[in-house]
Amino acid sequence: MPARDCDKRGPREGMTPPQVALLVDILLKSSAPWAVPLMLLQKMTGERCGRMTRARVRWLDLISCRLTIEKVTGKTQERSIALTPWVRDLVEHWLLERPLLGADRGDGVPTRWPFPDQPLDADACLFPGQEQGQGRYMGNLRRWYTPVTTRGYLKRIREAGEVIREQRALSHSVGDEHPFDGFKLEKLGTHSFKYTGVSLMKDVSRSTALVGAVAGTSAKTLDRIYDSATIPRQLTMVGQAFRNLRGELRANPMVEAIFAHGRAEPQR
Repeated sequence: MPARDCDKRGPREGMTPPQVALLVDILLKSSAPWAVPLMLLQKMTGERCGRMTRARVRWLDLISCRLTIEKVTGKTQERSIALTPWVRDLVEHWLLERPLLGADRGDGVPTRWPFPDQPLDADACLFPGQEQGQGRYMGNLRRWYTPVTTRGYLKRIREAGEVIREQRALSHSVGDEHPFDGFKLEKLGTHSFKYTGVSLMKDVSRSTALVGAVAGTSAKTLDRIYDSATIPRQLTMVGQAFRNLRGELRANPMVEAIFAHGRAEPQR
């Protein structure tokens, strides 16, 4: 059986905004611009990749700034959720004004999303799969009404993960930090974006029910599985929780001397 994103390696890990930005840059440079809006929509909605890869043009309501995620299996329910305005603006610009460009494949022609001649009628896929024939993929030909496979999407994310691993090793070799320091790259996959979306929404909302309404996941499951306790989030939490204690300790002259020498300053 083909490998799945959730196999054998435990739960995914949510990403910070700088990590997401770096991943976007790598996807564009690796000739996969279509994976960028797919990743952003998945992250902003907290949706699983198996559902978001099946998105149709009709799911988007750019005027009212909403996305209707249709029922695709017996286990899912249709829901309509608000889109972040700046994501709506990006998607609208790429679809209707100027496509998102990525690196070429050695032929001097930039890759793009939407693809050349990609139809935008209501039933067309936002992320169409590749044409397949004679047991192999036929270049960049696309099947406009058949969605990209989760396996194809995962392949691109894993390739980007290997680039990040190389970049991180290079940064460490010259004594520099890297945005993915502390991140377990073996856990980077298509499901990471649901974890990322849920974690970022939980950071700004006290209502698990509200986050669950966007992500289409029960409050119990959100807290138990998807609210990812990443190292950056832990550092932020403990820094805020013990800020007042730090101030009280600095009132002691013997402790203040430690702060004065920079040994107890908060991490940035």
